[in-house]
Amino acid sequence: MIKHYVFIFMLGSSFADKSLAQFVKIYDFTLSNDINSPLYTQPVTDGTYLYGMSKLGGVNGLGNVFKVKTDGSSYATLLSFSGTANGSSPDGSLILSGTILYGMTYDGGANNLGCIFKINTDGTGYSKLFDFSGTADGANPQGSLILSGTILYGMTYAGGANNLGSIFKYDLSGAGYTRLFSFSGSADGSNPYGDLILSGTILYGMTYAGGSVSGLGCIFKYDLSGTGYTKMYSFTASAYHPYGSLILSAGILYGLANNFGVGTIFQYDIGSSTFSILHTLGGTNPESPTGSLVLSGTTLYGMGSTGGVNSRGGIFKYDLSGGGYSSVYDFNGVSDGKNPGGTLLLSGGVLYGLTNSGGYGVGHSLLGSGIFFKINTDGSGYTKILDCNYAPNGVNPCGIIFSSDVIYGMTPSGGAYNNGTIYKINYDGTSFTKLLDFNTTNGADPERPLIISGNVLYGSTYTGGASNKGCIFKLNTDGSGYSKILDFTGGAVGQNGTGSSGLIIYKSTLFGVTPSGGAYGNGTVYKIRTDGSGYADLYDLGQTATDPSYAKGELALSGNMLYGTGGLGGANGGGCIFKVDTSGGSYTKIYDFAAAGGGYPQYQPLIISGSTLYGATDVWGSSNMGTAYKINTDGSSFQVLVDFNGTNGGPQDGGLTISGSNVYGLTYLGGVNNLGLLYSVKTDGTGYADLLDFNGTLMGSNAYQVSPLLTIRGLFGTTYKGGVNNMGTIFKNSVLLPIELISFDAKCNNGKVFTAWETATETNNEYFTLEKSRDGINFQNVTTVKGAGNSSRKLSYNSTDNESYSGISYYRLKQTDFDGKYTYSKVVSVGVDVPVFALSKRYNLRLSVP
Repeated sequence: MIKHYVFIFMLGSSFADKSLAQFVKIYDFTLSNDINSPLYTQPVTDGTYLYGMSKLGGVNGLGNVFKVKTDGSSYATLLSFSGTANGSSPDGSLILSGTILYGMTYDGGANNLGCIFKINTDGTGYSKLFDFSGTADGANPQGSLILSGTILYGMTYAGGANNLGSIFKYDLSGAGYTRLFSFSGSADGSNPYGDLILSGTILYGMTYAGGSVSGLGCIFKYDLSGTGYTKMYSFTASAYHPYGSLILSAGILYGLANNFGVGTIFQYDIGSSTFSILHTLGGTNPESPTGSLVLSGTTLYGMGSTGGVNSRGGIFKYDLSGGGYSSVYDFNGVSDGKNPGGTLLLSGGVLYGLTNSGGYGVGHSLLGSGIFFKINTDGSGYTKILDCNYAPNGVNPCGIIFSSDVIYGMTPSGGAYNNGTIYKINYDGTSFTKLLDFNTTNGADPERPLIISGNVLYGSTYTGGASNKGCIFKLNTDGSGYSKILDFTGGAVGQNGTGSSGLIIYKSTLFGVTPSGGAYGNGTVYKIRTDGSGYADLYDLGQTATDPSYAKGELALSGNMLYGTGGLGGANGGGCIFKVDTSGGSYTKIYDFAAAGGGYPQYQPLIISGSTLYGATDVWGSSNMGTAYKINTDGSSFQVLVDFNGTNGGPQDGGLTISGSNVYGLTYLGGVNNLGLLYSVKTDGTGYADLLDFNGTLMGSNAYQVSPLLTIRGLFGTTYKGGVNNMGTIFKNSVLLPIELISFDAKCNNGKVFTAWETATETNNEYFTLEKSRDGINFQNVTTVKGAGNSSRKLSYNSTDNESYSGISYYRLKQTDFDGKYTYSKVVSVGVDVPVFALSKRYNLRLSVP
């Protein structure tokens, strides 16, 4: 699943000076919880809250400590790990003593070898108790602590005298850390994963490896009264490599061995030194256990991380009184989780646990980041407490459009099913509304922006739909009326391609490209009417060895000609630029990318200004970081405008916008913080300027696969990353505009076109020029209307064109200041008895700053 970002903006005459000072974050895409990959953890409870840790959660993606009530309410992150200061990547569980939680991290701390910490259950009072340093005291603890009086006991996976792990204690009363034992390998074991248990003065535990020549692990004890370490049993080929911990009942130790993915339940009788296998896992039963058993009466409960009926892992039990083994629950992967790696908690007759993946959260897995669940011991009453890393409104926004002061956009992931969302929000950040959750059936993973015509939104998804190859859809702006226009199916000629890229609209026809599918498997250029009729393949890409393929950027339309790029293919293998007429009657390749000029344009759509195409590339160029370029529509006069080198940005994964003699774009990386930047350059390639450097949490970061857009309210955008949870933002960069245009509309009556517009404010506004065009590209003057100069109240204007063109024509306003600087409004189209609709984003707004 490839994720994307889109950015919209409007520029005034003083944009370069004021963009940083005017930055406002409008909306943070956030998580309802930030649990991510709770790999080996076991929940603990104080009767009200469940507490745990996850390996990749928190705001830094380095793990977190969290709490939540058993009904899923009142979630809170108590601590986000950050690395050196407080540790990172916890692999074990917490222990609870009163109102204090104790735990360890695998990495981070002063030496990046893990640490011991404590924190209060309300999230206050964090203290790093000890930093592991390696040989002297151990490194990288995988398991959990136990507490006896004021002393914590634990093990490290590595470090110690032989770098094979250690047993230690930590005295909370002031004596601090003491290494008790260093594992040495075949003689006494190595690399313990699990926890210790304490009975009297004896610690019992297991190692994952070592313990014999075979190195399959061992069971050991450590006598705190003075006898020290004793190896009790070396695992053999029948049961070996335990990840978890032992439990002790009536002189017998019980545990799980992983056996490289199958697993066994075993017991070890301390009195008779007898090892026995109780049950071998596998088949249609859960297998590959990486946690520990829990005991209730005479029944052992555990989890297998794989296997089971659905091959997603499950819960099992073993009755020591004679009932033997039985499966309790099989996970299915999506709705209830998969791959549980930790240990169950038994509380009040209910089992609580976490899966490492599955569910509808976002994060490290395409199938989610895990589920926190509860279930009765008889297998009934399975209840999802929460989806880990759940983002109800979506994350990583992939596009914005602007209409009547409302922003519309999509996210490629997150939402109720982690397949993305459609949303709207007012330009001032109020009234965020989720319009649609993608659920695979209605599409999934929308990678490109929406387009709008009237009160209808049109878009495409990369996957989902009837064949899971993407679809084209429409939806009313109020969230009603969702309808699929087309399901992509792949395959041969006429079978629609596979997974659509973005759309453009002209009158009632949608045009687009697909990156694959079609007659040659290399994608198609197609058109379809907005009612779903009239689908036609205009051209199947990849017909020859030098044909373009993998076209993912939106097309550009001029007259009856569509222009596009293929990210692969061409004479040099780095893609090319092509044109196809809207009837499908002709195809021409107009340029092959070469190394010096950049190559591999994939999500970078073309834009047209007059007879010139502008675009960007992913790679090549002198620093192999891509370029921004221009070329005439006949293929002549190719010119690199910006050769990205890191300092000036790069690579640029999206398109450009033109404003008079200025070109604007965004880069994914580079700039001051190496998180991407917004830049401008003149259309002749001179005057490059770094306008804005993204910085992460405040503004967002990594403009990924985006094309700048213009809007009458100022500079708006979304970031793919950054913000509070690093899940993306919507932002505004306000600038001083000569006018604030509320509306601009046109309608036809009896062959005359009536135009009307309103302004909220005007600054140094000398006059408006009404312009018209037959093709939406080449405009001529209709009339001039005097402006108000300076005004802070709403003003209304109108004009009539008595000599309108027949058929469809296009109108726009040119606003001119007293100093000669000018801006353009959006373009509207009008025809006799034809409703007005805004053109696609390629023609929304232009600005010139002399």
